[in-house]
Amino acid sequence: MAFVNELISEDDRKKYDLDKVESGPGMRAKTPQRQWTIDHEREIYLRVIKRGREEYNYKSTWHFCWRGELMTVCLETLSAGGERGGHGWSHYKLVDCYMKGFFVPDDLLDRRDEIITDLRDALTAYKGGGIHSTRKTSETTLTI
Repeated sequence: MAFVNELISEDDRKKYDLDKVESGPGMRAKTPQRQWTIDHEREIYLRVIKRGREEYNYKSTWHFCWRGELMTVCLETLSAGGERGGHGWSHYKLVDCYMKGFFVPDDLLDRRDEIITDLRDALTAYKGGGIHSTRKTSETTLTI
């Protein structure tokens, strides 16, 4: 199965313990999205938890749950565009990636390329807007 954009079901909220995640450190002042980009078969999801405003609108923070390991990913949008109802593109820069308040542990470093590929694939499926995207197709580049 591939990544899809959808509203989070109550069953999935329980399965991924999202109430606990949303009450964790750094989440108190944020209103989490009720949508996500998920690959149900591989149990990988991507969800926006914060977006910058005004002069910081290019910055965003995401939860990326990769096979049971919850990471906080900070991205900068370098550029994005496309046609409504057509093809679009997004160019992101990975600024930070944390797990449980720390950088990704050494035991996942050997899977780094796989994690980055899955993150890029999830961002591509997100199409710049998740369930609200107006893009028919999308392309994503991710600078590390």
